[in-house]
Amino acid sequence: MITEKHTSKVDIARSKTLHAAADDHPLEEVSAGLNVSKDDGQVTPQPSADPNDPLNWAQSKKNLTLLIISAMAFLADYGSATGAVTLIPQAKKPLLLTNRCGDREWGLSEDTVNHANVGNLFMIGAGGVFAAAFAAFFGRLPVFFWFAVAAFTTAAWSAGAGSFPSFMAARILNGFFSTVSQGASYAPAELISTWTRAKRMPRLA
Repeated sequence: MITEKHTSKVDIARSKTLHAAADDHPLEEVSAGLNVSKDDGQVTPQPSADPNDPLNWAQSKKNLTLLIISAMAFLADYGSATGAVTLIPQAKKPLLLTNRCGDREWGLSEDTVNHANVGNLFMIGAGGVFAAAFAAFFGRLPVFFWFAVAAFTTAAWSAGAGSFPSFMAARILNGFFSTVSQGASYAPAELISTWTRAKRMPRLA
């Protein structure tokens, strides 16, 4: 994963490479910063000479990066869905009775317990707006990293919450932070940054 500042440097390096390639290959077109081939086997986009260019990363590093981003995108919806499944068991009485499975039973109505799930769902949508804005300003890597750390922390908090207000606060904040990989469109952005056009579609599917 790369920052926006580094992306601009790589783009400049690619631009120089592309214009040089265009002088040597008159059948190629240089359009929107991409080296577009005319069925001559030229990769698109054309990697620069910079070893830090994501297009020059090792295959294992590219796959690992995509796997992490995809897992984070999956966990946001999965965590929200599990909250709905445990709604009725959590609403059982008596208050704060812990059974052998470790499930907390708040002794509240299903509607009240569902407030935590609704808040989580809302923040999955709202958090994406902030994640996209922060990623544009600070770069994708630091925003993804710290949001992922916060998502893990709030998930652990909700698992160990001793009261329903504490549990609800943890669930709401978890929705805000866990949506980073979805809201900021990390997977498409990372595919564009690290894979050539011919290799993007199978991985995006």
